Amino acid sequence: IPGDKGRGFYISSESSVIKLEVLFYQAMLEIKMEGKFYPGLETAIFGRFDYGQSPQPEARKVQFYINDVLIDEELVGETFIKKIKISPDIKLGTHTLTGSAIGFERYSPVNARTNLNITQALLNLNIDIPRVALIPGRLGLKGKIHSDLGPLTGATIEMEMGKSRVELTSGEEGSFTGKMDIGMGLSLIGLQSLNIQALPQEPWNAPLSTTR
Repeated sequence: IPGDKGRGFYISSESSVIKLEVLFYQAMLEIKMEGKFYPGLETAIFGRFDYGQSPQPEARKVQFYINDVLIDEELVGETFIKKIKISPDIKLGTHTLTGSAIGFERYSPVNARTNLNITQALLNLNIDIPRVALIPGRLGLKGKIHSDLGPLTGATIEMEMGKSRVELTSGEEGSFTGKMDIGMGLSLIGLQSLNIQALPQEPWNAPLSTTR
């Protein structure tokens, strides 16, 4: 572009185009998870960067997503273990977990994905029921309730037999005890079914429905 005394005597001109190839350090990112995954509980993510022959940065910011929803981010090194808490409201079934290392300086972005199957722990109910009950009278009930993750404290245990019903709450170590009042009625004579429902407080334990 002419200036000063060159104005009016010279015309502007363009140089030939020079193409620049901009290169970034590439990396591979691997993430994996082990064990079972439950709503409301923490789980660990194991990750590793592989830079090949490229220089390694001291740390990189990695963002973690479940089903494209950002749940956490952290600066990590070449290998890392990151603990995340799974939402207690997450739906059961298969979900996608993504680790995304954003690009910075001379390093290009890189992503990795893995699947996690969200499930609930099944309950185990141990209950002592008398073999014989007299009517009218009271039926003594006691037992323990637990899952693979440990005993249940504060679980609601509803029991029903005919028109008789009782609601108990498990204490420490998952133990419970109580009595059910049984009134007169010819329909109660003979073998009877005791319907039991256990409703845990924790989102990682599944409810239980059984008959004894």
